[in-house]
Amino acid sequence: MSRAGRFALTVDLCCILYAGTAIADETSFTPWTRFAESFPNFPVLSTLDLQFAASGVGGIPVVEISSLHRPAGIIDLLAETTPSGSLAGVLVGSGTEGADGATISVMTLSTPGGENATTVFAVTQTDGGPILAAATTRWDGGLEGGGTSAYAVMAGPEGAVFRATGDLSQMQLQPWTASRRREAIRKPAYGWDVTGTGRTDVSVFLRTVNGLVSDQEEGGIDVDLAETVSGSRLPSILMGQRQTLLASASGMQAGIGLSRDLTGGLSLWTQVGVGLSRVQAESRLVNFASVDDAAAMGVAGIGTLRRIVPSTVMSIGVSQSYGNGHSVSVYVAGEAELSPVLAFAGDGPAKISFEARRGLTVGLTMNWRF
Repeated sequence: MSRAGRFALTVDLCCILYAGTAIADETSFTPWTRFAESFPNFPVLSTLDLQFAASGVGGIPVVEISSLHRPAGIIDLLAETTPSGSLAGVLVGSGTEGADGATISVMTLSTPGGENATTVFAVTQTDGGPILAAATTRWDGGLEGGGTSAYAVMAGPEGAVFRATGDLSQMQLQPWTASRRREAIRKPAYGWDVTGTGRTDVSVFLRTVNGLVSDQEEGGIDVDLAETVSGSRLPSILMGQRQTLLASASGMQAGIGLSRDLTGGLSLWTQVGVGLSRVQAESRLVNFASVDDAAAMGVAGIGTLRRIVPSTVMSIGVSQSYGNGHSVSVYVAGEAELSPVLAFAGDGPAKISFEARRGLTVGLTMNWRF
């Protein structure tokens, strides 16, 4: 009894290359491809802002890093050096007047003939997030105020603010960015023979399209405070924002295929198809801040978008049949589609947009029946 055709083993090896081109703006979509969307106050959502200023007698420098949405509270800083000593102090109070909150303060003094360098700090984790007060002093006989500074951090779900004044020459600010994108796409195909005319066969095919996209853009500033006492430690500070894009797509492609027998079991085939997919995307913007192990995080905004996007596919290949259901195919397939991305313009948060992408697949398929 022959067992040919009872079992089939198919191996498909392929290499896929994708290239993106211009961003598709709103004018690229006709009205029927758009659905209701939500972007509450998206153009004015939080973004980190670094400011330098000078104030006080002698133009004492002030540095501030903050999100546009700042937590409620107060920050008072003092850093000065006189012939009689160096003085630094900080008062930080979180929350609004009459509401539950927390207040911390520190103060330190270095005088001639005594301790000429000090470093102090206090950190507490409130319901909204961490607050920090830190001060350093050093008196070295002059009025330059070397090493005398005051630092403060106040954070909450709505944002965070870092402020510093005094001698900031040894303080280090380290901006950083990171990005990550993941895609998972499934396109199973189903084909049917329609008719055959001599050595030419006509077929139709359907491909279901299901995809998931996860895009994340992250950036922030690490702050390394300068200690004035050898061997002492001040807390590490991190302020940043993370914007994420989660998108799903579902749709279908339909097309027609032609196959032409050449000679000796060799055939040439091609397929062309078009389709539509429904894409739903959601973007979130998150503020986060940490002072050592104390941290705060909050969602600043959510935006959603839905679109109908087109796609096309065209493939061409050659197949060699060896009889009894054994065959080997080599093919090249080209595809074009629109993929959701985070598009940045200026310093604000990104908007959901679409990138026109073209892909090229080179593959080898082996079909063996047992």
